[in-house]
Amino acid sequence: MESKITVPRMQIVRGLPGAGKSTFVRTNWPHLLNLEFDQFCQREGNYSWGRSRNAEGQEWLRRMVAEVTGYGFDLTVAGVFAGESEHLFNTIRTALLSGYNVFIKTLDGNFGNTHGVRSEDFERMKATFVPDEALGETLGRLNEKAEALGLPGRAGFGIMGLTYEVTPMEDSE
Repeated sequence: MESKITVPRMQIVRGLPGAGKSTFVRTNWPHLLNLEFDQFCQREGNYSWGRSRNAEGQEWLRRMVAEVTGYGFDLTVAGVFAGESEHLFNTIRTALLSGYNVFIKTLDGNFGNTHGVRSEDFERMKATFVPDEALGETLGRLNEKAEALGLPGRAGFGIMGLTYEVTPMEDSE
């Protein structure tokens, strides 16, 4: 009997507030574990986002990703991942070190600001949002490091099972 080694997968969904990240994840992967920054902001049934809590929330998400990837579950991670994308790269690095294939999908929908993010904060996020084209070179470096370490996972742009990315990778279905 031949056994197939399955590489766990992480789908990262990124976009500005109101882009439809949570809805996209719930619609496409209702059966997968989903981690998202919004879960940190949810307190006793109320959504409470504040710029001052951003670093704490990103650290919470990083810890959750690190813990879950240790088990090898397929999962989704949703968040803005704007700015210098340090949080995005840390999430990808954590997944690659745990042997994951990482798929990145950026949404650009405009479904309204349902979480009460102040307009000046939204505009700041929009101004610093790193487009996919600017992420390609960094993904290539992360993939080279993963390959040099003999890790099975790779990162690229696409949707699990439908990859359209800048670096070669194989889906593990």
